Amino acid sequence: MIHCYGDSWTYGSDLKGDEIPYPNHLSICLQEPFINRGKPGNSNLRIYHDFMEDMTHGKIKELDKVVFCFTEITRFTAWDEYEADSNYCKYTPVFPYGQKRHSELFKWTFNEAQGQYDLWTTMIALHNICTQNKFKYVFGFAFGEDYLQRTSFRPDVQKLVDYVNELKMNRADRRFSSFTKDLKEGQHSDHEGHIKYAEYLWSHLK
Repeated sequence: MIHCYGDSWTYGSDLKGDEIPYPNHLSICLQEPFINRGKPGNSNLRIYHDFMEDMTHGKIKELDKVVFCFTEITRFTAWDEYEADSNYCKYTPVFPYGQKRHSELFKWTFNEAQGQYDLWTTMIALHNICTQNKFKYVFGFAFGEDYLQRTSFRPDVQKLVDYVNELKMNRADRRFSSFTKDLKEGQHSDHEGHIKYAEYLWSHLK
């Protein structure tokens, strides 16, 4: 079984007609069934919690394959009993627009440094969990800058970056967005991009 976690890119937003997202194509490449857990608006922290919910409920088995396609670092999550789409995990995406309580929370609480920290510590935790439970995983990235290639952080942050880079993670660092030609800001991948990205992930999982 292949379990795919991510945001709208994994979900397949903006695909048309019979077009299918990369988890479907990856399933064809690996000849294994799949579950697409991509959700539009997901933050990296919510991606982590979606996985944890499935794992603790026994939905992921030893030797299953897991794809994490992380999103931008400026998406955040808050525990919201009213807006959550799960009976178990109440973490909900928070945006600088929409509901007043969310926009105010975003304005006064969240920043880019937090997003970086959430992503890197999430990667460490998921790497350790998947390795311990013998899940074959790959870390992908929908779009955005590769901050792990930078060496100009303040010393304490740089130690965290160096630690992530020293771990033997299965990372597919090329951005999903790079597989679509002439992609404009705010647009999602076209179908050809989904096919190419599935082949790229396949090379990291076969």
